[in-house]
Formats: sequence, structure tokens, C-alpha cells
Amino acid sequence: MPEYVTKEEIVELIKSVKTSTMITIDAETEIKVPKSNPFRGATKRNTINGQIGFYYGNAVNNELGREDKPMDFRPQVAKWQKPTDSRNLVTNADGSKLYVFIRVLSSGTPRYFMEGQEVSKETIAPYLPEHRTPHTQENLDKEVVVRSFALDNILGVKMLGNEFVISKTVIEQEREVAEIVREHEDA
Repeated sequence: MPEYVTKEEIVELIKSVKTSTMITIDAETEIKVPKSNPFRGATKRNTINGQIGFYYGNAVNNELGREDKPMDFRPQVAKWQKPTDSRNLVTNADGSKLYVFIRVLSSGTPRYFMEGQEVSKETIAPYLPEHRTPHTQENLDKEVVVRSFALDNILGVKMLGNEFVISKTVIEQEREVAEIVREHEDA
């Protein structure tokens, strides 16, 4: 039976992880597409299995070692993000958004939505951005996939033998408040 929690409780749980730990998240993210794209505003829902509490540099160097290549990778922090007091969480440059840093091991079949209605993958596929391998991993045969999921986009988490659901009401309220703030700032 899932436990309903707040975003703040999930943050504290994720912060408490000090070693490599398996995690499954259910997320809904907006698809980043150009303004001219007819699917601007569409979202993707997916379940991602992975790990938190890992060291990115070690993961890439371990993969280089498995591929009999020099283990000389030195990670750099992405320009858009800043570390926090937990290696499982990062923020954007101005600190206004929190992200969970996950090594993706597998993911489910994504489902796409536009204005609340499901859109088939065949319909939306030609409009989706292409996946690019990070230039820092160009010499790897098997990419070490890492993603930073905005906490606002995470619907649920399974970890440490428990299932947690972030109350949709809390997420919806935060998004409404953020939209009102944006409209106020634009006025």
C-alpha cells in the first residue's frame, strides 16, 4: 500500500540516502520542443528504474574499464545546475528548482499526453527531439545514462522497500501558484 507524502518528505528521504540505492520513479515531464512544434506543451509519463547515491565519475570510469579503455574520465558539473548538500539532489543555477539526480538503468514504455488526452507514440514521434549522447561519453560503447528529474515532475517513488506517492493535490497547487507568480511577474 503506497504512503502519501509531501514533496518535502520525499526530499528528506532522498537526502538521507548515503550509498548507492535502487529507486523507481514515476514522472511526468514536459517535452522540450521548439515553439513552432504542434506538440508544444505535450507531456511524457514514464517509470524509470535506476539508482541514486552513486558517483557519476566512478560509473563512467567503471564502464570504460569494462570496455578495456583508459579509465581517465573526470566529471564536470553541468552549467545549468549547482550541487546541494546531497549528491542525490541538484538545483538549477538560481536555486529555485530542485532535481533528483538518477542513473537510469531501465525505463518503461513512455505515454504521451496533450491537453490531458493521450497521444499515440506514432503520432508524436516525428516531433520528438533526437537523443544525443553526451560529448563526455563519446568514447564509450555503452552510455552511462543519467538524468536530473525536477522534483515537481515526480509523481511517485519506490525505494528502500517502500512506495511513496506525492499527493497530486500538492503538486497541482504548487504549479498553480507558480503560474500565478509567472503571470504577475510578466505583468
